[in-house]
Amino acid sequence: MSGPLLSATRALFAAYALLTAVYALLAYDPFTFTQVIKFELFGPLTTFARWHAFLYWPAQACALASVWPALRDRACRGRPAALAYAGAALLAGAPLLRWPLLPGLQSEQKSLVIALAALAPIAWLTAIDLWLSLPSLAERPAPPDPARRLVRSAVWAGALVFALFAALAVARGERPSAALLYSLTLELLAGGLVASALLLATAARSVRAQLLLSALGLAAVLDVSVRRALLAISFPPSTAPLVALLLALVLAAALAGLALRAAQASASAAPRSGPELLLAPLALPGGWPQPVRVLAPLAACATFAWVSTSFDWNFLLQQGAVLAAWVLALAALLTGARAGAEPPAAFRWLLAPGALGALLAIAASALSSRPGLPDALRVATAKDPSLRVFAAGAGGADRSSGRASFYETLGRHTNLPPERDVRPFEVELTGARLARTEGHKPNVFVIVIDSLRRDYLPPYEPRAASFAPGVAAFAKDAVVFKNAFTRYGATGLSEPSIWVGGMMPHKQYVTPFAPQDSLAKLLTAEQFVPFVSVDAILEAVVPPLPDLVRLDARVANKDYSLCRTLEELRSKLGAVGRDRPIFFYSQSQDLHVSRIAREGPEVPPGASYPGFHAPVASRIQRWDACFGDFLRDLDRRGLADDSVVILTADHGDSLGEEGRFGHAYTLYPEIVRVPMLVRLPLAWRARARCDPNALAFSADLTPTLFALLGHPVVEKFPWGAPLCALDRDPPARHAGPQLLASSYGPVYGLLEQGGAQLFIADGVNLAEDAFSLGDGPPIRLTPSDEEKADLERQILAGIAQVESAYGLKPEP
Repeated sequence: MSGPLLSATRALFAAYALLTAVYALLAYDPFTFTQVIKFELFGPLTTFARWHAFLYWPAQACALASVWPALRDRACRGRPAALAYAGAALLAGAPLLRWPLLPGLQSEQKSLVIALAALAPIAWLTAIDLWLSLPSLAERPAPPDPARRLVRSAVWAGALVFALFAALAVARGERPSAALLYSLTLELLAGGLVASALLLATAARSVRAQLLLSALGLAAVLDVSVRRALLAISFPPSTAPLVALLLALVLAAALAGLALRAAQASASAAPRSGPELLLAPLALPGGWPQPVRVLAPLAACATFAWVSTSFDWNFLLQQGAVLAAWVLALAALLTGARAGAEPPAAFRWLLAPGALGALLAIAASALSSRPGLPDALRVATAKDPSLRVFAAGAGGADRSSGRASFYETLGRHTNLPPERDVRPFEVELTGARLARTEGHKPNVFVIVIDSLRRDYLPPYEPRAASFAPGVAAFAKDAVVFKNAFTRYGATGLSEPSIWVGGMMPHKQYVTPFAPQDSLAKLLTAEQFVPFVSVDAILEAVVPPLPDLVRLDARVANKDYSLCRTLEELRSKLGAVGRDRPIFFYSQSQDLHVSRIAREGPEVPPGASYPGFHAPVASRIQRWDACFGDFLRDLDRRGLADDSVVILTADHGDSLGEEGRFGHAYTLYPEIVRVPMLVRLPLAWRARARCDPNALAFSADLTPTLFALLGHPVVEKFPWGAPLCALDRDPPARHAGPQLLASSYGPVYGLLEQGGAQLFIADGVNLAEDAFSLGDGPPIRLTPSDEEKADLERQILAGIAQVESAYGLKPEP
């Protein structure tokens, strides 16, 4: 079998096996199981899981085709292993059709076992490749000195990667700036560092040793990249290193095996060094024109990087595109380069690993995202994926600093693993079990818009009234809390915190969750008729409610739309008698970054939203009309004056600030500040005492309902406090620094001075930020080392308070 055909068939099978492993790993992790698998966040991944058992056969056909010469040749030394593989593949296929693996996976140890087992076929095929090809490698002649070829190819690869991402930035409408010069400099320096590594690999005398060193170097890069990716999606820190190491070793060995098979098939080709041999299977065949061989793989990476700009998870896809572009560009250039003379001695000295590594570290550290960095360069780093890779590498230096133990502690208290004894805890906001109070109860309508920013709504931003007139009219009769925040960035824990009425141990989720669900207890005690869009998260945290009317029952979570939900609610309200109050809760996905990515950023023809991100503003305009119709319908039904109507968000979103988009793991001001508008029943408006300027959290909404319905709340952190009181002034609340947290990773924040300042400790990217918050854009602050140390101590104290309140024992 020819080298290109072998690479193609093996690549198709490897893609199937790796997707199987990735899906099982996502199912194993509690967070990704809820947010990715159950939420069906990536449609193609869900489709793959459904068809997994049927795709097994064409995938295995590709695998068997790649070892067909060994199966056919009776004299082949690898025939027994190939026959054993074919038999095992056939035996495994039939049960898979009867009992499909992926669709039923849960967040349990079984999923991890399946993920690791999915790598076994790749390892088996690799063993066959090595058994067939290693003896012939010893007979290959040593190549001529490849130093000039390696240096030239590595530096050119850096230039090409720079050109790729610079072109993508311009295509997105970014203006060229001086930051491009920094990017080019770093890419060329990276090319030099890569050249140094390649030269080290070729220092071995035999091609076999060079190939081994090159494969180990690639495995080391993959290990770091995969481990970082796993930790960035909240994978258990105790398991991530082993999984990353196995993935890295299997993939690097598989590439080495393919390289040996391809080299054996083309024994007449010019001798190649170990690095060139290893990367040869990733390049197009030699018959293609050199420009096509170089630009085609970069075009594939460009497409991937372009798509990932609209929706990414902590920039993992974009950074993956950077690494893929580097490897593919290097493979294309190395396989097409010609042998040349030794580079000048001075140039070789400059490429010495120690000297270049130090130079690169200094440059990367200067470009890392820190408060002292010039704003233009910080923006460029956020927008340019290649620069982000360097910034992330520079951030790794913090692991050896005095703050290493702080970041490690944050990690240990985030996404608590099963071995931590986290038992269900009875949250009683009133200090006692609830009982129904006397008197009339108003209806309650809670509308949560996922990823809604406060500055995209009137009256926080008066210009927004042009596309949100329904909200503007609603705000005239509502209490507008101007200093409102979410306790958690991203939905995973922010939505449950609304139902709990406070903060929780950082786990997804403590089960059974019902003892913590204060809002469900209130609805049951006061005999509300609940109308709820039970999304994937509420499915896990909300217990069965009496007389529950499920909305959006046949709609995928990612497709929840406020207009459709409100229309369904209106169609069912008539069946409810007036003797029991109504409770409604839904969390619309109209503005979620993944929804906009699927639907596209287009806006209605002729629509213009100056000063706003048009894709978001246009969708607000769409649901604002439905919201206004709903309020008018409540009025027609005679319910408007006898209802609490709440409009809020679980968190905000980055829409271009300093080049940021999305929310994932960050706690920047635009993410933690949320709108909160509460319209009280007409009979309560003269009696209610609310302080719209006081510090407020979305987790305070449930304690507020408790207090308004006659259930005094015990005000104690980590539980929330009422925002309003009837016939008396609202209680003093939220004194001192207030803890915030990412829902998914070890990123924590501290609000100080009543919400006027925000400090962020990012344990994913190993960086810290501080902002002054006011009516205008946030202003970056530069805390001293002493101030940082004090803020870090307060964050750890806040985490300890949360865990202590829930009865968690301190770490051993």
